[in-house]
This record gives sequence, C-alpha cells and structure tokens, in this order.
Amino acid sequence: MIISCTKNKTERPEFSQTKKFDHWHLKDYESDGVPGISLDKLYDELIKNQKGKQIIVAIIDTEIDINHEDLKDFIWINNDEQPNNGVDDDNNGYVDDVNGWNFIGNKNGGNLICSNFSYTRKLKELIPIFKGKTKEEVGNDTLNFKIYQRALMDHQNMKRQLKEDYEYVEFLNTGFPRSKKLLDSIFRGSTYTINQLDSLYTIFKKQDSIKAADIYFMIDFLNFDMHGYADNLAYESNLIEKYSNNISFDDRAIIGDNVNDIEDRDYGSPFITNSLKEFTHGSIVSGVLAAHRTNNKGVRGITNTVKLMPLCIQAKFGAETDKDLALSIKYAVENGAQVINISANRTYELHNEWVQQALLYAEEQNVLVVKGAGNSETDIDKIITYPNKNTKDHVLNNFIVVGATGMELNSNFKPVWANYGRKTVDFYAPGESILTTTPFDSYKVDSGSSLSTAITSGVAALLLSYYPDLKVREIRQILMESATRYDLDIELDYDSNTTVPFSKLSNSGGVLNAFNAFVLAEKISHKSN
Repeated sequence: MIISCTKNKTERPEFSQTKKFDHWHLKDYESDGVPGISLDKLYDELIKNQKGKQIIVAIIDTEIDINHEDLKDFIWINNDEQPNNGVDDDNNGYVDDVNGWNFIGNKNGGNLICSNFSYTRKLKELIPIFKGKTKEEVGNDTLNFKIYQRALMDHQNMKRQLKEDYEYVEFLNTGFPRSKKLLDSIFRGSTYTINQLDSLYTIFKKQDSIKAADIYFMIDFLNFDMHGYADNLAYESNLIEKYSNNISFDDRAIIGDNVNDIEDRDYGSPFITNSLKEFTHGSIVSGVLAAHRTNNKGVRGITNTVKLMPLCIQAKFGAETDKDLALSIKYAVENGAQVINISANRTYELHNEWVQQALLYAEEQNVLVVKGAGNSETDIDKIITYPNKNTKDHVLNNFIVVGATGMELNSNFKPVWANYGRKTVDFYAPGESILTTTPFDSYKVDSGSSLSTAITSGVAALLLSYYPDLKVREIRQILMESATRYDLDIELDYDSNTTVPFSKLSNSGGVLNAFNAFVLAEKISHKSN
C-alpha cells in the first residue's frame, strides 16, 4: 500500500509562489476564455482616461500592512486627528485614530493573537446552564439546549482534528528523513527531479514496496512544496489547542473590556501594524481590492479611487465578537466609509442584536456591506451564519453575500470548499488561486470567499466612484442583475457523483461582472435623474 505524503490533496498547502496566475480574475470570458469579472475590459472600453470620485472602504478584518509598497498610497487618513498626542482631537471617542482602530489591541501596544472560536465562546455561556442535563431536564429551553449540544460537538470535533494534525506532523517528521536518506544513497547526494523520482518509483514498486513508499513520499513532498509545512502545522495546532478551542482561555484579558457591555467602549488601540508577522489576512484582502494598478509592482487591485480604512477585529485563529463587529461597523459609518468589507462568518452569536442595530444604521446612512459566504462546504440556507441580512423586523437592502468561484468552467467551478445557498448567497465572484499582497512587501497566491468579497467591494466602490448618485440598494440590484450566468453543473462534495446546476447555488445564479455592471449602472443612473 502506498501512503500519500499529503493528508488530502484537496487540502494541500498553497501553490508554489513562483506560479503565475496573471490576474485571471480580471479577465473577460468572451475575449479571454477565462471566467473573470471583465474588469480589464471595463477599464479598456468604458472608463479609460476617466477619473472617478474617491470612495472610503472600511476593511473589517485583521491588521493591515499600511506601509506595503502596493497599498501605502491608498490608506485612509483621519485628517481631523493629530498622531501620537494622546488626545481625541476629533472627539469621536477614539484617541490617535489616524488610520483606523484596533478593537483587539490595548493601549500598551499588546494584541490578542488568538481568540476563542464562536462555539467556544457559546459554550462558556451555556455550560453553567446545561452541563450534565438531559433533554427532559431543560424544560422549555430546548432551542438553547440544541445550540449547546451543537457547540459541544464542534468543540469535540476540533479536538479530534487537532489529534489528527499532530499525528500528521509526526508522519511528516518521520517520513521525510527516511525518504531523504534512501534517495541520498541512490543519487549519491546529487539533486533529483520529480520526473526522476517517478521513474524510480515505477521500478521499485515491483521490487520493494517499502522503498517505493518512501520514494512516493518525496514525490508528494516536492510536488506540493511542503517544506516547513510540518513545523507550521504544529505551531498553528498548538495555538488553536491552547487558545481558540480552550474553554478556560479568557480572550479579553489582554484587552480589558467587558465584552458583554456594548456601552463599555473605552478599549482598543490605534496600533494597526504591531502584529503583522501573525496577521496576514487583512493585507491579503486589501491587495485584491486596491493594490496599486500602475506601479508595475506585484499585483493590480480592482480600483485605486479608494482609501482603505483598517478596522481590526479578527485574530489569527478564532472568531470576532459581536461587540467588536458592531462597534467597528458604527465607526466605519460615522467616519465616512461608503462600503464596508467583512470577512467574518460564524454560526454562533451572543449579542447579534448589537450587530443588527449597526447594520440598520449603515443602511440608513446609505453604506453598503459586503460579506463572504465562507469556505466550509456548507449550504448556508440550512444553517444560520452571522452576520446576516435579517434583522428583527426587516431584511437589509444594503447587505451582499458573495461566494467563491475558480478559473475553470467545469464541475468544480464553484470549488467544493466554497459555501452556497440559493436564498442566502447573492452571487459569486472569483476566489480561487489569486495572487495578492501580504505583509512586508510580499505576495502570495491565496483562495477563499474573502477574496471574492474584496473583489465585490472593489467593484461596488468603483460604481459609487463613477455614479455617486446611486443608492446602495441600487448598487446591490445592479450587481445582481448584471452577473454573468453560466450553464454548467457543479459537484457539491468530493465523493458524490451528483451535481447541481450552478444557477441554483445563489440568489442571482451568476458571477460578478464589472463591465456589465457599469453598462446597467449607466442606464439606472440616467433613469434616476
């Protein structure tokens, strides 16, 4: 039996950073044969040599590298605040918030690196009520009891996953030196290629299955560029075990606020770049949206007629709190953001009413909110995710949920990991294998609905830039109606042969198209006037 070096090839480490993806997500299907968003076509044919109005986009995420060579020109500056003077010059409640605010930092420059998962946080609330009780003993509180049982199951599942990860680390750390020793003896210390190893494996699999397995290990190891993967997996698993999945860990101790009191707002810090070695996600999202388009460095974002407002609420692992999310939305609206980009996506809440109020406030102030659908292979019509467009008495018309697509029109056009939902997901946008920015003037290829969200936020900001008269409900309508429809069937999981039409996986049934959106915006804008 030959054992693969990778746990699951569909969950392998990211592609080699030397692979060039050439901004595939910006291309046009009709002219380029690539199912991108037709942004290059838009710039070339409709808005070439035109300049739009500057739009503020709030990035509610992790810290952002505001000094990155591809981002530094597009960072929001609060001109009413004097830096580093310890005074709230603009009286907005946040001292020295020159570029934004870090809701998970403290005034001494410390930062929460790992927070609790949302189910861990929920268990802290419900364990004192339900621990040791049966269904018959909980009385009428059956809904919360079911939530408690689900959270407990998620907690145990993570424990099992961590155990598997530690075992996999041991497998890699044991298998690599054994494989290397064998191959060094065969090649006498010389370097070797994957093609040479393939030929060698073909020979040994008939003669010696043990040596063949060691050779196959190295083929996988090199093919998926797994250098350093074991160490990184061990480090991250330890963080999750010690902090995010640990019910005993107080993830607000370093911050010092009462997380259950929305009126306790004297917390956080203006330091939004102190922990960039741990936090990359905010920079990844920002590069997709607004990386410099004409400096011939790195990547090209969707638009440069923006200023990015960093609002940090997310840790390396774990979930944001409802309090931080609600206050960051309120901060964004009060400080001039017209688009809010959110990557948060969780299935448990403690104070969702605070978030609902903040989202209603954003809608009242004509601010668009764009959120990713998530990456957990889930039909999110069947399980509530937070935040969402539903308030107590109202369905928000400024709230967009975006799923992720890939670069090939086949049964995996919606990658298996990408969430879906005919009622909940509004449309899709590219989110697989996209080159973007990471801290310290670096770049990487990344995947996930967070990238789809950033692309959508960028196109929305571009529309507002050229059509400032449009209401955000009209922006949402335009993006939905102008989406490209593809007639193909999608596999929803790795093992099943059943497929579903792509058109049934979202509300609009389509994929974001910037060119079409501008054509429709022109019609709607003139009609409104």
